[in-house]
Parts: sequence; structure tokens; C-alpha cells
Amino acid sequence: MRFTVAVIPALYTALAAAALLKRDCTHNNCLRALIGEQNKNGDAVNDACSAVLVATVKTDVAGVPVTTVAPTGTMPTYASNACVSTKGVDRPARYASACSCIGAPAATVTVPAEPATGPSITVTHHSLTDCTYWDIIDGPTVIHNGACVVSTVGYGSVQFGQLEGATCYDCRALRFTSTDCSGDSFGNAPLNDCAGVNSPQSFLFQCTPVEGCTPGDQ
Repeated sequence: MRFTVAVIPALYTALAAAALLKRDCTHNNCLRALIGEQNKNGDAVNDACSAVLVATVKTDVAGVPVTTVAPTGTMPTYASNACVSTKGVDRPARYASACSCIGAPAATVTVPAEPATGPSITVTHHSLTDCTYWDIIDGPTVIHNGACVVSTVGYGSVQFGQLEGATCYDCRALRFTSTDCSGDSFGNAPLNDCAGVNSPQSFLFQCTPVEGCTPGDQ
């Protein structure tokens, strides 16, 4: 089972290069431009640098990092014109390096995930196709709405157990030939039953509210 997606654009990868370049902090045109602007408006320069040097890491409910959101800041005009690519170091890395040289801190902000809510179900992976109790290889694991369950075994089965908290929800386990719940599904795996697999597959546990339903109607 996996829930990891990583997004790390150029401005974030520039941080590693910035750490190396900071050792000498050569007064090139890029750094001179930042120093000159800092002398006129230090707060604005530092704020612009912080937008590039601070990344956000989102964790799951267990505290494990699952997504890295790169800084969204862009170079101001005075830096864009001065921080040119040279000697194999690209423009974002030049700017990040200059920012670190003027004392702008690089940092990572960790954002804990909200506790999972909504319908849940248990999932168990088996080494045989009939979900026999003695051939369990993983689980049972509780998953919530929107989780992608991956079965990487070439021959076996996945068992979806009893639904919990699903009143007024229509729940299903969409089946995919991919291993990341992408592409077109080719049917549903049975809930509270056994789904045999003969190749790596994935299942998207998906629940949608039933319109007009209120607790107690079902």
C-alpha cells in the first residue's frame, strides 16, 4: 500500500546547490544586486528570499512525510536580471545561493496531516487467490476514503473487510491495471469479499455521499 507523491521543482532543488555555493559567497553580479537592494529595502528582499528558501513537507497521520511542496516564490526583477546561469549553475540556484549569503534562512515547515475521517474498511493481502486465512502476507490494515491500495504480487488476492462509518455513502473499490490507481478502471472489487489477482494491480477505495440520505434512513 502506498500513498506517496513527491513534487520538487527547480527552485527547491536549488537549495542543495545554494548550500555548496555559500562556502565562498563570491561577490558576483547576483549577490551584488541583492546587497544593493537590501540596503534600500531589506525587509522586502528578505521576504522574497524566504519565499524561495522555505519548503513545506506534509506528513501522514503517523508523521511520515508523504508530499514535499516546493517554494512557490519567484525571483524579483532585480535578481532575475543579475542572477544569470553560469558554470553549470542555473538561475534559481544562483538566486538561492545569493539569498543564503545575505543571511536569509533556508527552512522546512512540516504540516501534519489531519486525522482521517469518513468511511473506512480493512484490507488484507494474501499470497493465494482465495483469501485463505493462513496465507496472509500483509494486513489487515484500516484505510479511509480515497486511499489507493496496491497489490504488487503477480498471483494472490486482496480482501476488503467490513465497512465502517459508511451510512449514507455509496462505497466501492475501483480496480486498475496500473499500480497507482491511474488510468481507466476495469470494474469493482467486491467489498467484504475476496478479489483474486494474477498481475500487479491497484484498487481505489472511493465513497460518495448518497444524495438526500440522512443517518437513520439506511
